[in-house]
Amino acid sequence: MSDTITTDEAQQDAPTIPTDDLIAATTQRWKWQNDDNFASSVERNRSTRDRKALAFVAIARTIADNDLPWPIVDQYVYGRDDSAVVVVSYRVDELSTFRLLARAVRRAVGGLQTKSNEDGSLTATVVSSDGLVAWEVMLAASSSPCEQVQVGTETKVTREEVTPPRYREVEKEVPVFEWKCPPSVLDADLLAEAEQATSDDE
Repeated sequence: MSDTITTDEAQQDAPTIPTDDLIAATTQRWKWQNDDNFASSVERNRSTRDRKALAFVAIARTIADNDLPWPIVDQYVYGRDDSAVVVVSYRVDELSTFRLLARAVRRAVGGLQTKSNEDGSLTATVVSSDGLVAWEVMLAASSSPCEQVQVGTETKVTREEVTPPRYREVEKEVPVFEWKCPPSVLDADLLAEAEQATSDDE
């Protein structure tokens, strides 16, 4: 009797995923994935779904409890597993509105950290104590009170625009060359015979 596991036995031992699992049904399965690997992908997606659902509940509760306007909710979750964060943001064009919303978010969630961005806009950010939601209040660069000043210099490699060379066609006298060998290179008698042979062929 052989100890080799048959194909049927191997399939029976392999983990299976219920056909009615909606998370599995909507998870991309790559050709290289076996059942174990795909099952791990499904569970990661399920975990992200659960954390995202908790974040949405927390967002709704914070908004309702503090009479905040509904923010822009980023559908992408930053981070993975237990560190995944949903980002919500308010984007405003007036400094007074920025200050008003920043104070409201600070009272509702906690301390804010404000930073200026490369374009001069301002962003005030705080992550909720449960780590589920990152709240942002963003002020457009056109209304930012920040002023750009030079604080030093640095060396960078930059690309300069160089005008490409131009070409045009002109008529010009140019030398013409041909090869001319000294008489000693070819014996005169052999040259005469060659010329004669050519003449005979014609």
